[in-house]
Amino acid sequence: MPEGTQLAGALSLALTYINRLQINAPLNPPSARILILSTARNAKGQYIPIMNSIFAAQKGKIPVDVVRISSSGEREGGKGEDGTFLQQASFTTGGIYTVIKPGMMDELPQYLLQLYAADQAARQYLVFPKRYYLLEYRILWGWLMECY
Repeated sequence: MPEGTQLAGALSLALTYINRLQINAPLNPPSARILILSTARNAKGQYIPIMNSIFAAQKGKIPVDVVRISSSGEREGGKGEDGTFLQQASFTTGGIYTVIKPGMMDELPQYLLQLYAADQAARQYLVFPKRYYLLEYRILWGWLMECY
């Protein structure tokens, strides 16, 4: 039984579906985006498949938005090892990355409706929460080495 979530497979399936929609409507392609709601920790063995999907989304100009719901036992803000893959996904594709702490669960519907419901054209007029990309590349390098 594989460990962790099946995020890489879900991203691949979403990208396949978006590609099919774009092929079927070449004159008026849909404005696509992917939203990930995550509570799970990173699965080290999924780094390469997830990053392959992220690069495919980047090439297709499909933003990957991430809402990271942290648990009370995690480090402040979901920094470090628990949100790194998703921070990379958001940053690489031009999406939005937001961490919802346990005390902020009442604000989740507001974030989803005000920030993530806007299409790509309307996003340029919105004011988003400040982006913090605190990626620990030493940790990523260590994970990458463990994958091989």
